[in-house]
Amino acid sequence: MRNKPFLRFLLSGSLGRKSVLLLATALSLTLASAAFSSLGPLLLAKATDILAETSMSRGTVTAVAWISGLYICSIAFTKIFNTASLYLQSMLRLQLVETISQKYFALLCEKNAQFYVQNSVGELAQKLNQASNDLYTVVRNVAFNILAPIVQLVMAIAVVSTILSKAVGFAFLTYVALFLVNNHIFLNRLAPHRNRVMEAGRRSYGVLIDSVINIMAARQYNGFDVLMGRYKNALDTDRSIQRSYWRLMIAMLSINALLFVLMFGWCIYWMLAGSAATSPGSFVLFTGYILLLAGPVEMLGSTLGEVHQSWHSVAAFVKELSPPKQAGFSDRLANTDDCAVELNQIEFGYSDAAPFQLGPISLRFTTGEKIALIGPSGSGKSTLAKLLTGDYTPSRGVIRIFGNDISTLQRTSLNDVVGIVGQETHIFSDTVRFNMRIANAAASDKEILKALEMAGFESAAECATGNLSLDSQLGERGVTLSGGQRQRLALARLFLRKPRILIIDEGTSSLDVLTERRVIDSIYTHFIDCTIISISHRTSALTYSERVVVIKDGLLQGDGPKSTMVFSSDYLHSMIEMSEIRAG
Repeated sequence: MRNKPFLRFLLSGSLGRKSVLLLATALSLTLASAAFSSLGPLLLAKATDILAETSMSRGTVTAVAWISGLYICSIAFTKIFNTASLYLQSMLRLQLVETISQKYFALLCEKNAQFYVQNSVGELAQKLNQASNDLYTVVRNVAFNILAPIVQLVMAIAVVSTILSKAVGFAFLTYVALFLVNNHIFLNRLAPHRNRVMEAGRRSYGVLIDSVINIMAARQYNGFDVLMGRYKNALDTDRSIQRSYWRLMIAMLSINALLFVLMFGWCIYWMLAGSAATSPGSFVLFTGYILLLAGPVEMLGSTLGEVHQSWHSVAAFVKELSPPKQAGFSDRLANTDDCAVELNQIEFGYSDAAPFQLGPISLRFTTGEKIALIGPSGSGKSTLAKLLTGDYTPSRGVIRIFGNDISTLQRTSLNDVVGIVGQETHIFSDTVRFNMRIANAAASDKEILKALEMAGFESAAECATGNLSLDSQLGERGVTLSGGQRQRLALARLFLRKPRILIIDEGTSSLDVLTERRVIDSIYTHFIDCTIISISHRTSALTYSERVVVIKDGLLQGDGPKSTMVFSSDYLHSMIEMSEIRAG
């Protein structure tokens, strides 16, 4: 059964205790409101019959006054309960968004770098947004927009069958049955159309986000028409898919409306022409229930459609949130080896990019060893770094961290051991404090300021009162910071962690020479016991390195102590010569 993961999600308490409490309270208020509103036509009919059949005596006026008071109270309670229920539903929506977002973010944290190459940020964000809406649609409609009309319908049929005629009650039932059959037929046809509508919506939203992020390029090259043309094409595709969906939806709603007119038209005709016992109160009772139920019953069709479609959509999303557990997957890193890193015949290639093959490569780095990993641009150095952090998965070979096969380790365990600062920095549109505490939630302001200082920012005292305070708001992707500041902020996060293996992949490329030297001194002093792998085109990577590894065209070209590699490696020799020329 393809919806089993979703059923388990709902029944296992995954919604959270608070969500269940909000749902139960709101549902109770909604059902009470439905019951009170169902009494309205009965009270009006009773008052009408009293007024029509008796003279206006004092007792009659009193009876009508009491009935009218009860009618007003039923309306008042209905409005009060509905208002309270709407508030609770609003709180429930936020709680559901929090619950499903937590699970989705946890899933995204487990994904590797290749996943984010294949999926745009806009599409991923829209997927969560749609899933949150669909989950709320299922819960809200089942609890409030289906059960409440059913309560009203049952009470209406019971009252109409008892007071008016079983024939009229049967007409109500016949209408509902045909209504549900019609919806069932159309909903099965609508389901694939809605999935295509959602996919098209995600694509157009992804294009929108990509356009906003890169709109400065369009301005720089006067490419507005190209930018807008791409987005318009995405919207045209979305529009075309939605037309086919709405053609079916309109056909379903039209048949439902026709059923309503035929069934209830016959009931009114029967009451006026075929029944001698029809009283003014009976007519008020019948028309009152028609007016009461017309909206909910008509809405029941679209509601069932939403639930049917949202159920399958969110079921697929929940299934994605619950991947099968891998055998031997460990959340602990066993320290069984003094070899910090071991690469055994590693190979890797990009299947969807320009032809590139890394490996086979075999290397061993011991605990506390300091390594400079160098080579021409595009040789595979950063690819190797991503393999060590688990962002890429090798096509062949085994990577071991302290004797543990990296493929059997949980992401959190690997992240605790391996720290990396790369060329790409991830800055949140939030305060400096938040951006630092993403590395260590328990870090104090004093520890954060110390980390910033070691990363080359101003002294702790100056930073607390200067231009870059901990409460400074950083723009999206750190737009308020310079390239060097963004890189230093990423480096500062390292000092709040305790990795045993540290990878610096061009992590100081945006710093000036003097700042870079101070930061590198801080790193190698602070992480003296760490295995440090420094990837750079600058000779600064060699300062503290005991060993040099040269990668060229995806293959290991040289490996050995720095003192011997200076003479045996042409690339290292050229690198030092160029550095001396620039310095001169």
